[in-house]
Amino acid sequence: LWGHGFVLRFFFGFAFGLWMKRWRGPDCGAVHTARPADYIPGMQYSYSVQKASIEVKLAGKSFLKTISRQNQQHWWKNFLSRSRESANWTCLHTFFRKGRETGQLPVTKRPIYRESWPAAVAPYLSFAVTVKPRPFNLE
Repeated sequence: LWGHGFVLRFFFGFAFGLWMKRWRGPDCGAVHTARPADYIPGMQYSYSVQKASIEVKLAGKSFLKTISRQNQQHWWKNFLSRSRESANWTCLHTFFRKGRETGQLPVTKRPIYRESWPAAVAPYLSFAVTVKPRPFNLE
């Protein structure tokens, strides 16, 4: 990686934007930007804020008053979606606990930034084929 300058990034909890270091990969050409330690890539809110929001919803309460309801709703819907992808339809608390154990918080749609847990066996066939018998014989 080689230096690619600095860029102004805004994060929740900071009064002003932060100048973050960027690097460019020599082979892939992708740009990688540094970010504060507690912030998930692609998110402006810290891991602890997102975790608190999900914990409040798991407790059956309304969203946190200090953060935009729309952002929290987005995280909650993504959390439910990730839970369904892992075939965990019943116990959201278990799914949340497993995510915390691995240091992942499944609130983002970006697959590169979240761990993919192996899915359980689906309760239905992955595909179905219906074959209609021919009315005549080709032989």
